[in-house]
Amino acid sequence: MNTTYPGTKPSILETVDQFITAVPWSSANAVLVHRRLHGGRVYVRIRKWNRHRTKGVWYPTRSGFVIPVDDADGLAHGIQAAARGHATEKPDWLLDWEVEEAERLGRAEESVASEDAAGS
Repeated sequence: MNTTYPGTKPSILETVDQFITAVPWSSANAVLVHRRLHGGRVYVRIRKWNRHRTKGVWYPTRSGFVIPVDDADGLAHGIQAAARGHATEKPDWLLDWEVEEAERLGRAEESVASEDAAGS
């Protein structure tokens, strides 16, 4: 991560992360939220951190993502709706995927059943 001096603007080639908040959900897990300036655009960066079970040191996991700042409100509303149990209709692409997944799993179960029958 590049840093800039106070009063100067970062270069368009630099990535600058500004810490916003830490959201702990247990004594050994937290999510850190940053505001990221990269390539002249602004993003929200979210990354999960864990505390090591025996050593007690904090370390980042590979779980994390970066979204455009304009989409952050939608994600926040989605998280709040999930916490309250308020669901919306599934998008068509998700319904299609679920049908395909069910068909794929059904074929896999049929394959296992036919192998079991052949082995008997």
